Amino acid sequence: MGGALDYHLATAHVRGRLSARGVDWVNRPPEHKLYPGLPGLTLPRPQGLPDLSLARALHGPAGALEPDVRTLSNLLFLAWGVTATQSGHSGEHQLRSAASAGALYPTEIYVALESWPGLEDGLYHYRSSGHCLARLRQGRVLGDRGFGARFFLSSIFLRSAWKYGERAFRYCLLDAGHVAENLKLAAAAMGLNLDLETEFNDQQVNAFLGLDPGIEGCLAVLGSAKDLARPLPAAGPEAVAGHETGRTSDPGHGMEVILAAYRSGCGPGPGPDQDLAWPGPEDAPRTGLPETKGPDAPLGETVVKRRSRREFSDRPLDLSELAGLARVLDQGPNPQLRAGFALGRVQGLDAGFYLLDPEAKGLSLHRPGLILSSMAQVCLDQSWLSRAALHVLYLIDLARLDAAGPRAYRRAMIQMGRLGQRTYLAATALGLGCCGVGSIYDREAQRLLRLPESVYLPYINAVGPVA
Repeated sequence: MGGALDYHLATAHVRGRLSARGVDWVNRPPEHKLYPGLPGLTLPRPQGLPDLSLARALHGPAGALEPDVRTLSNLLFLAWGVTATQSGHSGEHQLRSAASAGALYPTEIYVALESWPGLEDGLYHYRSSGHCLARLRQGRVLGDRGFGARFFLSSIFLRSAWKYGERAFRYCLLDAGHVAENLKLAAAAMGLNLDLETEFNDQQVNAFLGLDPGIEGCLAVLGSAKDLARPLPAAGPEAVAGHETGRTSDPGHGMEVILAAYRSGCGPGPGPDQDLAWPGPEDAPRTGLPETKGPDAPLGETVVKRRSRREFSDRPLDLSELAGLARVLDQGPNPQLRAGFALGRVQGLDAGFYLLDPEAKGLSLHRPGLILSSMAQVCLDQSWLSRAALHVLYLIDLARLDAAGPRAYRRAMIQMGRLGQRTYLAATALGLGCCGVGSIYDREAQRLLRLPESVYLPYINAVGPVA
């Protein structure tokens, strides 16, 4: 397995060549990671969730953080907590605050705390079910420098591979981005600025967390700039206890390809200022969007209400709703990817494929014409997609990512997941439905959208008014 381009091409969907994968519900991997023998510290019930708006939270912290157990409880709940339950194939199914491909929830959160009032210093694992913590390491794990918190997002690849096979690594990266964005926004709403770090020593971090190298790995670390600068200890004061992840002696499900893709991305990656985005045609017609501050519904309420919804109605969007979506998608030039829209029913704009201009100032028309039905065919013939008012499209140039280094693909896909989660939240705040899709005939999407050879569409969000 080579770099990003090799993995992406190797896992591309091709019409007529999809494997007939059955879903073995009896042997579904456990949905929650358990640490037998370690007592769970039940967190206070979430309450007093932040009423800061999504648009305001995107601008960074407001006020000052009050580091106590209730604040941590709210933070973890908004990042990855259980917000509802529903019946499924294998009984009652718990829904989370962030979107997840197939509702498989491969992401796990670990948090290292120091001098956090009400909690002993150490490394903890957060379990959504039960809303509780298990302490895995004792002592000052961040270097004995006063108050600090560092969050680690790992992925149990096998949870997604059970259904999606080799392609699952794509979805694990997107899911990590969904959770990372929830965590960053919730922290900002509570007065804490968290930076997202994808450049770290994978082997050291995985060992620190006690991860099983055969089925899981850390994908992202979040913390303040000060906390991220602290080196992790080579060995903690206390070894990580044994855990249950659902591993079998022969996981299968394409895990060999997934682990190779993960390990190939553990080398050095690009600097933050490298230009990796496809610029689009210079002579494309441009149109402005109305000025807006973005969705103003309270963030806490919005996160709890977010669901994947696709029962779209025939009502068209107005320009202010489109501007609200665009506002949260681009907070300035993004070196990792480009966002755009396949517009269908938007008042005042012709149907077509538009690229979002930097800083969300407007749109540039790349391909005129109504293509939502064709997009539905490209997305494995999912007809419901044609009923949306628009599709939000996320594009990456894999050749440039490959040239930028092995870690660039991981960073770009996580960033794509972050923007996808913003779209979910913005749609919810605007009273719209939203549903993400990563199952796409890769080359067909290129031809339909008239993209350059190395530019790919790994992910879309369908958005529109719902019945």
